[in-house]
Amino acid sequence: MTRVGHIRSEMKNGIDNIDRARLGRYVLALLEEVEKKKQEKQAVKDAEKVHDPSKAKSPEDAKPEIEYWGAEDAESVTHEDFDEAVESLLDDRLFDLGQSAWPAAVEICGFVRRKVSPETYSKWSVEALLENLDAEYMGESDQYPAEPTNAMLAAEAVFHAAVIGEYEVHTLISAETVKVNVMDWVRKHCPDWLNEGGS
Repeated sequence: MTRVGHIRSEMKNGIDNIDRARLGRYVLALLEEVEKKKQEKQAVKDAEKVHDPSKAKSPEDAKPEIEYWGAEDAESVTHEDFDEAVESLLDDRLFDLGQSAWPAAVEICGFVRRKVSPETYSKWSVEALLENLDAEYMGESDQYPAEPTNAMLAAEAVFHAAVIGEYEVHTLISAETVKVNVMDWVRKHCPDWLNEGGS
């Protein structure tokens, strides 16, 4: 039985008897399980991709986690292929420049999706709900706000794991930078640019 399964079994027998330390370990284990499943799905997708040597993402082949390539200062990045990103960047920067004015090298960044930090949102749901319940139902004689019980926290942990596990992040961050020799790349991929004297 896995660590998550073991704790789930204990919870069925008496959730309020589980201390907060064990509950915390349960939450972490649950999030690890969700992340592992995501990685397994990604591995299957990567294995299904057909590798095309003529479209290698980088001289040493891109790391699997890189999703998009582009300039670091680009407003948006949409190129999944490394060489397509290089061509787009050079076509933009070399436009109307004589060959003698071309830069010796340019940098292309590989972008990945940001990862959600589960701990940042660990108490948002239950605390917000309890505050609203207190505001509506706490009598004037009550001195202390309601505190979340083990059962509440356990239910919330499952809820958070499901939401964070299924949430699709769209914000990208730069995770890798590759320096590209302009002349070498142009000779290999766009030799006609040399005949034109520019891009």
